[in-house]
Amino acid sequence: MSPQCQQTRGMVYTSISRRAAAQRNIGDACSADIARLCGTSHADAHLVECLLSVSPAAMSPQCNQTFTDTGWRTERARQ
Repeated sequence: MSPQCQQTRGMVYTSISRRAAAQRNIGDACSADIARLCGTSHADAHLVECLLSVSPAAMSPQCNQTFTDTGWRTERARQ
């Protein structure tokens, strides 16, 4: 495998790991924002729709970054 391909593979694996960790941890990272903005718990089935509907500026910086890292904003934009 070429050095460029090895480097790209490493970046992809890092990105996938960051996305999986963010999706696993969003309830903890965003619990206050979820309660304030969505009026629900992190276990609610409509969590993603709620967070997509609010302005990123309304979220705390930590929650906004975690939500961005989940990839859900990007996936929604492609639909």
